Amino acid sequence: MCNKEKFYITTPIYYPSGNPHVGHCYTTLACDVVSRFKRMQGYDVMFLTGTDEHGQKIEKQALHRRRMLTRSLPTSRSSGSASISHMTVLSEPLIRIT
Repeated sequence: MCNKEKFYITTPIYYPSGNPHVGHCYTTLACDVVSRFKRMQGYDVMFLTGTDEHGQKIEKQALHRRRMLTRSLPTSRSSGSASISHMTVLSEPLIRIT
């Protein structure tokens, strides 16, 4: 049994209906920095992040993007420059609220 003091930190719940932006990266990076610092201090850290993937808004956006993708597939380029997946963060497994 771990007798270290526990420390919990979480990012906002991200909504996948929009594109990633600097705000997503900033909050994820800030939480990562704090979690690493607390680990160095000896805390048992639980760093959580996740997405909210339920509801009609998400469904509508997915259907809209599918239509847009099929119309512009030959010229489509990924806008992943601000993607969190390119960041090296030490979060626990991603939580998906569905």
